[in-house]
Amino acid sequence: MAIAEADLLSYLRSHLRGKVRLFPTEVVPPGTLPLDLNEAPFRDIGRPLLAYLRSLTADGDTVVNVVMPEVVVRGWPRLLHNQRALYIKRLLIFEPRVILTAVPYRLN
Repeated sequence: MAIAEADLLSYLRSHLRGKVRLFPTEVVPPGTLPLDLNEAPFRDIGRPLLAYLRSLTADGDTVVNVVMPEVVVRGWPRLLHNQRALYIKRLLIFEPRVILTAVPYRLN
């Protein structure tokens, strides 16, 4: 299991227990979700992300859920954060067979 996947699953289980019913482990056993890494030249993730998602959804039967952490801050520091999240949301909003799930994370 990838470290990021393990951290996310343990966070969701510990903080959302009793509030949200998580997927059963019989359907998706821990350690079976692959972590795919793709290169993005010049720190531009738009084209590589779209190409990867379109390759996954090309057959027409596949639906992809993109889980994206989103930093939540108050006041003027908000201008410095979430620009990448807004870019990805705008990029994927009309993409067929792609579900975008934003997970807000509050900075104190």
